[in-house]
Amino acid sequence: MTVDVDRIAQLSKLEILPEQKSRFEKQMNEIVEMADILLAVDEQDADIEQHFADLRQDIVTQSCMTQQSVANNAPSFKNGCFCVPKTVE
Repeated sequence: MTVDVDRIAQLSKLEILPEQKSRFEKQMNEIVEMADILLAVDEQDADIEQHFADLRQDIVTQSCMTQQSVANNAPSFKNGCFCVPKTVE
């Protein structure tokens, strides 16, 4: 399967310069190849429960950041929320 970089750029509304096209095409094809490898893995023999023991334990701690310190670093902050530009037309 080959990736149509022009179509992906159109759908994602990205501008890809002609000199970048071959590099992006190569990288995207490598990603698709990695996904194909994952599809070929037989998960029936995998012991999923064994891997749960390897997870770290979540520990809740108090953050040293205050709402005011976060607001000071935000371009736009109103009523305790980040204000972002509209992205959907």
